[in-house]
Amino acid sequence: MFQHILVPLDGSQRAEQALPAAARLARANAGTVTLLYVPSLRYEYGPYLAQSLAFTESMIEADVEGAKLYLTRIARGEVLRGVKTETEIVAGIPAHVITLYAQTHAVDLIVLCSHGRTGFKRWAFGSVTQQLIRHSAIPILVLREGDTLSIEENRPVRALVALDGSSFAAQAIKPTVQLVTALSEHVPGEIMLTEVVPLPPHDVPVAPQDLVVRRRALQETSTYLGHMAEQVSVQHAIKAGVTVSWSITVSEHVADAIVETAELGGDIDMDNGYDFIAVATHGRSGLNRLRLGSVTEHILDATQLPLLVVHPMEHHAEKGELVKAGSGALMAIR
Repeated sequence: MFQHILVPLDGSQRAEQALPAAARLARANAGTVTLLYVPSLRYEYGPYLAQSLAFTESMIEADVEGAKLYLTRIARGEVLRGVKTETEIVAGIPAHVITLYAQTHAVDLIVLCSHGRTGFKRWAFGSVTQQLIRHSAIPILVLREGDTLSIEENRPVRALVALDGSSFAAQAIKPTVQLVTALSEHVPGEIMLTEVVPLPPHDVPVAPQDLVVRRRALQETSTYLGHMAEQVSVQHAIKAGVTVSWSITVSEHVADAIVETAELGGDIDMDNGYDFIAVATHGRSGLNRLRLGSVTEHILDATQLPLLVVHPMEHHAEKGELVKAGSGALMAIR
């Protein structure tokens, strides 16, 4: 369950759009929201280094004092009314601070707001959000600018989980069930497990031997998804009141197919698409034909929907990215 939710803020209205979703999740789980502000590190260069350093220090101090007032105002605002809220100001490089703080303070979910469609194409590769989705061991819910997951109470919350046949990718399912359950206050939620089989469309002529390969791939995927839907229902979904179904899409373009299915509903009879997409990134096992980790950022760049990004913990353990207790402390500014 998402008991401790971290919301990184930078003083912008765009970043604050993550607050309603964070508050809703915290209320559903009787949890805590931590507002984290990372002071900007401004460097000014002049004829004298001492003057430049003094000026930079004064700017940081002014930023910190302003941040304290800002966080106090946000914490006492209407959006977070009735939610246990904590505030933190931590100096450092934003992506590193957010990742390390979440990992060392038992954070269950990071919620932040990004630009809308094509936003990431305009950003440098070193953007905070991109670094987080690549390296954070904590699940991240990336909201799109203008979409605060304000789902009506009289309809089910729908999530699309992108799979690739690997146990790695399947680890996005449990957090998705938890998120759908928390957001579904009155109507049971719905989860669609989907896999894109990257084959040429059915109307493209193929050789007889290729038809055999296509049929086998579709049959294997159908068997896998049916088994997963049944397993997820028994282990997680039924108890949470969530229904689970599955679908297959045949497309040469994996990321685009996932986005189109999520936004338009695919072949399912739906008035609208799904409310968010879930994916486990850096998938390296199972069927190499998909490699979800390589398309996660493409999905994020192409979709208007929120995206839940999950990094299975063993991936970080293998890479030595997990921070051991006491190996690196964050200095909070009070």
